[in-house]
Amino acid sequence: MVRPFRRRYLAFKLSPAPLVSKRELLATITEMITATCGVENIEQSHIRVIIYDQTTGVGVVRCNHRNINILRSILNGSAEAFGVRCAETIGVSGTLKALGRFLPESS
Repeated sequence: MVRPFRRRYLAFKLSPAPLVSKRELLATITEMITATCGVENIEQSHIRVIIYDQTTGVGVVRCNHRNINILRSILNGSAEAFGVRCAETIGVSGTLKALGRFLPESS
């Protein structure tokens, strides 16, 4: 069976960690991508917040392999949209298992 898109998982860290839910984080990311790239791109990117720990600010977002650079630039370049001082990408991988090497032990 052929999948319609290749998945990429992006690990990120927001510091200081905002007290937002996964749903609020996804809404902020979606809003930023819509403002930057347009509505049609958000439908094709298949963005989902897989993991987000409110205490550490570490999370994982899944998206289409073609839109990983857009997602990375939005996470790294718009910290004030998330209400934090610093937002950084920890790593990118094709599987969650391989992404585990980028994540801190406490997550």
